[in-house]
Amino acid sequence: MKRAAFVVVLFVGTLVLFSCSAATDIDQDTEKPEWKLLGSTNGALTGEALSLTVDTAGYPLIAFADGPQGGLAAVNRYDGVLWSYVGNNITEGQVSEISIAMNPSTNNPIIAYHDPSSPYGVTVKVFNGTNWTLMGSQNFSGGQAQFIQIIMRTDGKPIVAYKDATASTKITVQQWSGTAW
Repeated sequence: MKRAAFVVVLFVGTLVLFSCSAATDIDQDTEKPEWKLLGSTNGALTGEALSLTVDTAGYPLIAFADGPQGGLAAVNRYDGVLWSYVGNNITEGQVSEISIAMNPSTNNPIIAYHDPSSPYGVTVKVFNGTNWTLMGSQNFSGGQAQFIQIIMRTDGKPIVAYKDATASTKITVQQWSGTAW
């Protein structure tokens, strides 16, 4: 039996996550894909500015501005049964944009975000298994960033891209050197 799976996020006020799994058998002529809830969220995850990734086992993680927590950044991981927070106290201020990626060698998430309390610059934090730690300086982009995206190279080095509103809206791409962006 061949198996294919993917995750899609639908967002309308309250965060609801679904997955679709299609199983095919060589002896079967039809596929019956269906959408299923991932865990029982029942509106427990409420927020906006969301981003989705998967860990090395294929379980989804979602980063978002947590509505009940005043829009602070939050990351939740699904373990196959339940959603749970990954660390706490990620940000001190409200987040208006956030992006998440996974380090393939450590299986730890990394996020890039900005918040209105800083001048909308990019800040990156990585989860070390216990706490969220700053990677480089806070607000390292220096100016207002929009459409922030973060990815991880296979060697574990993150790359951040964003539209720099203070530089004639040019797209900026920066890679972590090990000590600075």
